[in-house]
Amino acid sequence: MITSEQLAFFARNGYLQLRQFIQPDTCKQLIDLTWERLPTSWRRDDPDTWAGVVADTCHTGDVHERRGHLRFQRGNILASPHIAETFGREGPVGSAVEAIIGHPIAPMRTRGFYVIVPFVDRNDISPVTRPHIEAHAVQVICLCYLDDVAPGGGGLSIWPGSHRDVYPTMASKLEHIAGPSHGEVMASWRRKMPIELHGLQGDVVLIHHRLLHAASVNSANKLRLGFLCDYLRNDADALCEQSPAALWEDWPAISALPEVERDSPCDISLLPIPSDIAALPQHHADGTRASTARSAAARLVRLRQPGDYWLSISDNPKVVGHPILDPLGGSLDDLGASVYHNGKPVASQSDFDFVARLDMSKGANRIYITDVNRPLWYRLLKIQMPFRNNEIVSAGILRSGVNTLTHDDRAQPRVRS
Repeated sequence: MITSEQLAFFARNGYLQLRQFIQPDTCKQLIDLTWERLPTSWRRDDPDTWAGVVADTCHTGDVHERRGHLRFQRGNILASPHIAETFGREGPVGSAVEAIIGHPIAPMRTRGFYVIVPFVDRNDISPVTRPHIEAHAVQVICLCYLDDVAPGGGGLSIWPGSHRDVYPTMASKLEHIAGPSHGEVMASWRRKMPIELHGLQGDVVLIHHRLLHAASVNSANKLRLGFLCDYLRNDADALCEQSPAALWEDWPAISALPEVERDSPCDISLLPIPSDIAALPQHHADGTRASTARSAAARLVRLRQPGDYWLSISDNPKVVGHPILDPLGGSLDDLGASVYHNGKPVASQSDFDFVARLDMSKGANRIYITDVNRPLWYRLLKIQMPFRNNEIVSAGILRSGVNTLTHDDRAQPRVRS
């Protein structure tokens, strides 16, 4: 299914586009699932209706101010047999990914439907979106085009060859832990113009997890409809705890290629971003782009480091048994609590729940949680890899008034109201 030429192309460039790999009937079924999530006022045959405030998984705001980017990651997506049969381990996409890695893979992680709405009046913002790598553990990222994507129609933007430079800057093979040189390498690549991968219905784009990529601007007269999912080796937990060395150390199929095929220079040379484009802002200055807890979580995971302690306070009792550093409750403005660590005020690093990293002192630490006027729930996490296995050091309910949480590595933490 995957040829040695395709493996070598992936190795050199960090991506592979499989043309019309998914059957049209499957794409049409997934298009229908996408439209179930779009506003009921939108009509498929009328682009003039594709406007206004839209709530998706990550934001609630005007679609134009958000560059047309929408994500739908909840609902009955996993219940669709078309997704499991096509993208699962035994399906054509899962089999292709396993052939590229050369090692058994874990069940795929469904990301959901990613829509890019046509964007108008784009002269006042940059047409180049800032590149990124994923904040969560992943090895191969898959994007399927559910309909034709013309040039300029919202195809995935990528920076070919960037995976070679970015991979060694990370402190974990799979988790997002940036090393000392990461910022400098990212800044260098961000000065280069990406390429946009347009294509036909059923095209599948597979990218290396450290390849810089971004959603582009859609200047066509149709929606860019895509389905996104992730893949990992079935021993990913162990890889998360290891530091990177050779680029293809965990890709036996690519490691087995002749060195001249695997390690030759990237096929594509990128030009620098012109100065007039580089000077443009990424978003409208007056854009609200209201965040949700999902986008707040994405920002938080880029701040965590193994061994850190994080305090989380929420109006959602589910936070007590949740080891992942995600806000699960309402807006920080509605929470009302104030936090002091060893007498110093602590600010939340999230707009949802109260979530903050604490610089724990050796010996006893006292955390005062004041102004509590209703039941709230807290947890004290110690970050460890893989990050979904963080240690819940302490958790429980906070009562009205002042609560004192004491923590000492030599003793069991306790809370007192």
